Amino acid sequence: MMYIAFNGEEKGMKGSKAIAEIQDLQPMYKNINALFNFEMVATVSQFGKNALYMTGDEFSDLDELFNAKAENQLKIYPDPYIGQQLFYRSDNVSFVKKKVIAHSFSTVDMNTAKHYHQLNDDLSVVNFDNLTQIINSFGKTIQKLTPANFSPKYNDKVNLN
Repeated sequence: MMYIAFNGEEKGMKGSKAIAEIQDLQPMYKNINALFNFEMVATVSQFGKNALYMTGDEFSDLDELFNAKAENQLKIYPDPYIGQQLFYRSDNVSFVKKKVIAHSFSTVDMNTAKHYHQLNDDLSVVNFDNLTQIINSFGKTIQKLTPANFSPKYNDKVNLN
């Protein structure tokens, strides 16, 4: 398991692009089963507590495979904002171009969020109980995933360029 943190998404995904291009990491990309990019998960989603949506769900089977193993009723839903092309607008796309199964997961309501990529994005919008539940459920689910039971694939709809 590899954990990566980056910033600069609002300035052209500078952080994720820089990490994706590190030469020493290139051989590792072929061994990554999936990259989970958590993006604005501090609120309760429109699907309820302990629920996220996955951008680009129409491009792979990652959400179906994950949901089949999910712990504590954690549920990943399809992206309700397909028209906004969030899959291609977030840090995951730097790794999609490396052919890594990479999706973003969020809870934010893109129709009503006033704090999306704004300076007023602060602690007042965080639902700590729900955030903690998502983190714990996700962690317990990840512990169960192995290459034998979790090997997501892109379909022919995704643009890898």
